[in-house]
Amino acid sequence: TMIKDWFSKPFPYIESLRNQLLISLGAGVVVITFLLLFQPFGIDKLLVDIFWHIAAHGLIAMVAISMNLILLPIVIPRYVNTETWTIGKNLLFIFWVLLMISFCNFGYGQYLAGSVYLELLEENNRKGVISWIFMTFSVGIFPVFLIVYLAERQFLHRNQRFAQEISEGMSHEEAPEKGVRITLATGKVN
Repeated sequence: TMIKDWFSKPFPYIESLRNQLLISLGAGVVVITFLLLFQPFGIDKLLVDIFWHIAAHGLIAMVAISMNLILLPIVIPRYVNTETWTIGKNLLFIFWVLLMISFCNFGYGQYLAGSVYLELLEENNRKGVISWIFMTFSVGIFPVFLIVYLAERQFLHRNQRFAQEISEGMSHEEAPEKGVRITLATGKVN
């Protein structure tokens, strides 16, 4: 099927430490910006240190993403193999990272931020880790799929341009002159 083929397409794994850190930082900034602009899940009712609570969630996202990008290839190199990395594996990786972020958000919201979040969550009938998973995935999943799709399109176009340049370069190679005889030795004795 078309969807299965798309999930099986090769996808580059981000190997550069610089790019891993930039993506992590960018994700943290996106989380902070999104939460500040839209203030979903009753965040707008936080009266105390709203920016710092939101910044904590951005920091959690940044640390979780960078740690997974850097450590997973070391911990499970058989799965996180840059030669066999696909869109499907990348999406599973993102799902894993969002789950990790959810658990960290839960720990922060339940234990570090104390009563600030407990009252807010009870008011909205949201309790426990499942609520944090729902909230984290709600904020993260759609931008992630969009970014993966756009990145895949960009890599496809880049590779097509590269292949076209190689093809054009090969077609301009000088052809052997007419009348030149080429003899190949076969190694057989007659």
